[in-house]
Amino acid sequence: MPPWRCARGGAGGCTGGGGAPRIHPGAYLNEFAVRVPDARAVHRRLLDRGVLAGLALADVEPADPELRDALLVCATELTTADEIRRFATALRAELARDPVIETAASR
Repeated sequence: MPPWRCARGGAGGCTGGGGAPRIHPGAYLNEFAVRVPDARAVHRRLLDRGVLAGLALADVEPADPELRDALLVCATELTTADEIRRFATALRAELARDPVIETAASR
């Protein structure tokens, strides 16, 4: 699947069919921001999995509350379908986590 098709939401999209919706509905070229609850923590866990996880926008624009839960991701003509699938699979897994259960289990 071409990266731009994934970015536009084709074949379920990079974010698993709406699990991480785009923040801005306007046109874009290669980069777009998606809403991810607790984006900084998700970003960190994706990196721990070895997945290039984009950029937590709260680190760049901490004064903008709309970007608090945003990840900036990118797909270009050099991004392979396997890289997109790996990112999408890891992001879906992170979004499906239940932090309450994990916190209780770690006690």
